[in-house]
Amino acid sequence: MIGFMRKYGKYPVTVLILAVLVTLLLPAVPVKADGLFTAELKVGYDNKAEMLRYAPFEITVTNNGGDFSGKIQLIAANKVDYNIMYETDFSIAKGEKKTVTFACKVIDNLGKVNIRVTDKKGKVVWSEQKRFIVDTSASRNIDIGVLSDDFAALSYMDNILFYDRETYQTNLVELTTDTFPEDVNCLDMLEVIVISNFSTDILTDEQIEALNIWVNRGGLLIIGTGSNSSKTLSKLNGTVINVKPDKMNRYNTTFATKYYTVLSSGGGNGNNTYMSPYDDEQFLEDFDEYYNNCHDEVVEWLLPDFMENYGIEEYELEDDGSLPDYWEQEFYTFCLETIYELQYGQVPEDTPYYTTVTADVLGFDVDDAEENLAETLYGDSDNGDYEMGYVYRCASGYIAVYGIDFTMNPIPGYEHSSEIISLLIDRYIFKKVVEHFESIQDNGYYNAYLGNTGNTDNYYTRNFLENLSAAPLPPVLFYAVPVLGYMVAILVMYLVNKKKNKTFRLWYWYPVLAVGVAVLIFSVGFSTRIIRPRINSATILELNKPSAIEQNYVAVTTPSNKDCEVDLSNEYDIQLIREVGGFGGDKSDKINYDSYRVAFNRSIDRTKVTFRGNVALSSDQFLLESIYPTERTFEPQHVINVGSGSSAVEELIVKNSTGVDLENAVIIGFEAGSNGNYHDAIVYRVGDWKNGTTADMTAQKFVSGRNRSYSGAIAFNDTEKHLISGILFGSLSDGFITFKNRDAIMSFLVSRIESEVGSSKANVADPENIVFVVGFPKETICREIQFGKKYRNERTEVIVQKFYVNEMKQVKKQ
Repeated sequence: MIGFMRKYGKYPVTVLILAVLVTLLLPAVPVKADGLFTAELKVGYDNKAEMLRYAPFEITVTNNGGDFSGKIQLIAANKVDYNIMYETDFSIAKGEKKTVTFACKVIDNLGKVNIRVTDKKGKVVWSEQKRFIVDTSASRNIDIGVLSDDFAALSYMDNILFYDRETYQTNLVELTTDTFPEDVNCLDMLEVIVISNFSTDILTDEQIEALNIWVNRGGLLIIGTGSNSSKTLSKLNGTVINVKPDKMNRYNTTFATKYYTVLSSGGGNGNNTYMSPYDDEQFLEDFDEYYNNCHDEVVEWLLPDFMENYGIEEYELEDDGSLPDYWEQEFYTFCLETIYELQYGQVPEDTPYYTTVTADVLGFDVDDAEENLAETLYGDSDNGDYEMGYVYRCASGYIAVYGIDFTMNPIPGYEHSSEIISLLIDRYIFKKVVEHFESIQDNGYYNAYLGNTGNTDNYYTRNFLENLSAAPLPPVLFYAVPVLGYMVAILVMYLVNKKKNKTFRLWYWYPVLAVGVAVLIFSVGFSTRIIRPRINSATILELNKPSAIEQNYVAVTTPSNKDCEVDLSNEYDIQLIREVGGFGGDKSDKINYDSYRVAFNRSIDRTKVTFRGNVALSSDQFLLESIYPTERTFEPQHVINVGSGSSAVEELIVKNSTGVDLENAVIIGFEAGSNGNYHDAIVYRVGDWKNGTTADMTAQKFVSGRNRSYSGAIAFNDTEKHLISGILFGSLSDGFITFKNRDAIMSFLVSRIESEVGSSKANVADPENIVFVVGFPKETICREIQFGKKYRNERTEVIVQKFYVNEMKQVKKQ
């Protein structure tokens, strides 16, 4: 070295260049950074995750080194070689402790994730694999998130038992302003949220929007008001629900629990004071009152058992599914004896079945919300029944507003207080809990995945998304013209040169012409190649005045062998909906937690989605959701008997008050199948529909080819023109893309609506009672999905609104 310096030291520039080259060429020596950070991981609620649910992954990092700025990442298993990575910018001072939360779907019971920290250049400086608990029995819990300043007072809501083929029970989860998430996916584990004696004005706008979307997705929100209504409703009123508090009233009441407790399926203790219900005068009196007040619920609960016990076939029922009159007395007796045996255990002789308490109940003016009212909850008192609360529909979910504060005495100390909410859980949520648990059991823990063909809703969604994400169609005309021109040119050149007796020239011209045509076809072919991401989206705007929920099903098709980035707007909640697949046995323990296929990086105004390792024309699908106030609506002016047995609309007049002209508008009703259980969607075509005008569907008949049922969706105007345009110009034809997307949307909507009604998810005894109004706006009415316009965005919007006929029969013609 000394000799080297003596020889070349007089050339400082040369020495410097050689030193830099040596440094670059020498292999990098990794810096050991195992102790640079320490991290703690908390997953879900009660530090447990649940299969096939999103859960909050809360990472608390302690910096053991100097000040640091880079990114923190969470890599979660999705399927083999298809992991998902979540990341966010991350700065932490020396010795500081910082917490970051990601929402991640748990699709296996292995309980492993990888936490990494990278520097500004993307180099991994620290990583650690973490384990967490996946509770395989958690899906039998009915998790209730509670926002309350007196959480302990609500302990009576915990461990309430429900029965199906398995035993289910409620599980209370305490939420606070700090722990209530702004990402709606972090609420996915909760079936119910209770808010009582809590100042909602301290919740952020993002937390309120997450609550709104959660309800619309199918959650049950229960709101207690009473003497603390000003606190509880401070930010909920006008954002989540519109109600007008009235005066406070005092009642001596059992909150009607003596009517509703028998709807649960628990058993008595076998030590009845009376040997027979006919010896129990108090029971007979209570039962008669219950049987009259809750007749529909009793029929739904006990009619199947009664029919099986007496050997009654479905064809023996009336057209509306009810029992003939000559069976009514037997059914009454059967219900009386069954309920007495199942529900009433030992009752001391001189003790009333239900003690009463004196409670203050807030009244409400509900006129503005009647169109979304699903149920009025009645309490009982010495002076007759009173309105104790109301249940409102919100898309796929429900909001129950009670006039009582659940934390205030006498309710926490009342022996039947849990029954006040158990009725709502049983009626609106319990079936979903059972279906979710059984879907996991049926599919198995390793092979369970969202896209299982056994799940009807996901089957329709998957087909819909595949239609949206189809590869670009080649423009046949652009290929046919050069080929035909080439053939004509060959023939002309041959004839001309033959006439001049110079056919030898063809040996030169034919190859040149062939190369030219090949170059032309290759150039035209760029129209069918994905050289940059292509975004195709279908936007379903579901009106539920005074708000609307906007669902954007987005398919992103990306080039192969190239990392691609797409910026999506943070005005929407974003979730990847085609991210799961089975592990296939022993492959489950071979997941590489250092790799990922899709990455999410969320900043203030956008979420950057990165795609890696793509195959040709591969597509990823997303659901972008948002809910916001709107005055857009359809106004039913007169509705009677839509989808009756003769497939005729008796009277149906609806006004378009959406603020926009519509195309391909339809009204969807239902008619019962021959067995009375299956309901077919009947699509009545409106066509073009200007804003402010009415559609009169009175006396419209179901006509095959004009109005199509669920199997064919709907016939659009100028269908042949769009198909021909698609064949000739392929994906270059905007009209064809619009037609294709609209056709896919209508097929998806009708299928999904029929599936919802047929499976009784709408909690409607008579599906013929439901009407959907659908129309495609002629102009864009929704916010931008893509942040900026970096890539081509093919977007189709549709407006949907649901009505209940029996609530509109009082609407008069105008």
